[in-house]
Amino acid sequence: MSRLKDMVSMEYRMDVKAKSFWVTTFLLPVVMVGFGLLAGFLSSESEAMVLFSKSTTPTPDKDISGMQVLGMISGIMLTMFVMMYGSQIFNKVKAEKCNRIVEVLVSCVPGRTVMLAKVISVGLVGLTQILLWLLCIVVLMVFFITVMPVDIPFEKLIQGKVIVGLCTSLLFFVGGYLFYGALFAAVGALTDRNNENQGYLSILVMVLMISFYIGIYATDSASSPLAVVCLYLPFTSTSVGTVQSVGGLIPWWQTLVSLVILYASAFLSISVAGKIYTSALLLKGKKFTPRDIIVFFRSK
Repeated sequence: MSRLKDMVSMEYRMDVKAKSFWVTTFLLPVVMVGFGLLAGFLSSESEAMVLFSKSTTPTPDKDISGMQVLGMISGIMLTMFVMMYGSQIFNKVKAEKCNRIVEVLVSCVPGRTVMLAKVISVGLVGLTQILLWLLCIVVLMVFFITVMPVDIPFEKLIQGKVIVGLCTSLLFFVGGYLFYGALFAAVGALTDRNNENQGYLSILVMVLMISFYIGIYATDSASSPLAVVCLYLPFTSTSVGTVQSVGGLIPWWQTLVSLVILYASAFLSISVAGKIYTSALLLKGKKFTPRDIIVFFRSK
């Protein structure tokens, strides 16, 4: 346990002190806002985009409430964060396997501990970025209130259901990150061949994109069979579960069942990925077959 703590602390301090961390922390929100403004401008200027927007506008009997909008935004953001931080784990594992630094690490620390340290450290870095973004939002709100007569509805922001929704989003994010983070680490350790690595990575990214779109679909179709099934699947529950629970579209017990399945699947994912990581990490230049991967599953 002490080795895991030391490795997490070391990895976290290295990542936070890196210039790339601060560049992405302050540049990413600017890029996202700029992308949103550009998309809005193009939508208003393009006749095709206007027609598409009108065709997808909810009908009066399908109005979307504020909590549903919050749920949809939360689901979209959490899926993007899982994809972004999962890719960081993949790149770190792949780089260490290619430059053979990991051979020194696993001679002192068990492979599963090394993998878990990377998953936890990158997750802590991600939470640090999110907290910094929230702090920036608070500072901007205080600035606008002080300098400009902006009426911000604080009474709506501190409602009980909003706070519960944000806490639920955090639980889905942690569970989804642990589930996918272990898979990204295992995929990064499978091979040192770039074409194979990118193929494995593309599969995980595609699954996350499918979860992304199903989450949007579930915003006003929570009772559909697809949304109900995806609520309990760990591959999609991070997005769909957040949308439905935060939006108030499902009872509390369904949220609880979805979270229990997600965290149980995350534990299983960490266990299985740890076996793959430990078995495949030191093997270089080998093309693994499905039979090899089954052997990894059976390893202790």
